Amino acid sequence: HELRTPIAVQKAQLEGMLDGVIPVTNENLQTALQQTDFLSRMVDDLRLLAMAEAGEIQFDERETDLRRLIEQLISQFSSQLQGDGTTLVTDFRGFEENPSVYIDPDRLTQILHNLLSNAQRYGKKGGVISVFCVREPSNVVIAVKDDGPGLPESAIPQLFERFYRHEKARSRETGGTGLGLAISRKLAHLMGGDLTAGNHPAGGAVFTLKLPVSR
Repeated sequence: HELRTPIAVQKAQLEGMLDGVIPVTNENLQTALQQTDFLSRMVDDLRLLAMAEAGEIQFDERETDLRRLIEQLISQFSSQLQGDGTTLVTDFRGFEENPSVYIDPDRLTQILHNLLSNAQRYGKKGGVISVFCVREPSNVVIAVKDDGPGLPESAIPQLFERFYRHEKARSRETGGTGLGLAISRKLAHLMGGDLTAGNHPAGGAVFTLKLPVSR
């Protein structure tokens, strides 16, 4: 269904333009291109998820300054938030003496980028996204919190299922492919950790990533 619907929309639009029913305009061509881009992202995500589930993803774990990595990612992501006035705040604890962990920085960045994108999508426009990072003796815990309406309790057990969207009214274009959280949790598991979701006592949704600092 997730593939058939955008393919059917694209096919109908292209056939309409060929038949002369739909005018060949830049706007209509742009719509067809957007459908193609969406299908391309979905195919890439499905391939990555299939590789993760088969244990075929290669990890490049190396000593990484985790605080610097997260600060660089947040700096890059902040440029995407300038249009809606959303603010990113961070809180690091336990990294003063030893900021380095043994981890795959690229896969960690992939997970965190997905969590930040979700926080931007479901948080308040002009609100605050908070990133908390705590170093424990054998683990690192990274939490990404938005200030949106939070998660329906009935949706939490299903959030990490492929193609699941708890807000049914969202379109595929605004809601992503529905695979990001499934991929992120699988990557976390393959790195020896876990990714969970819940509602913060102060309001908003919070996603918590827990990873071992070395393996």
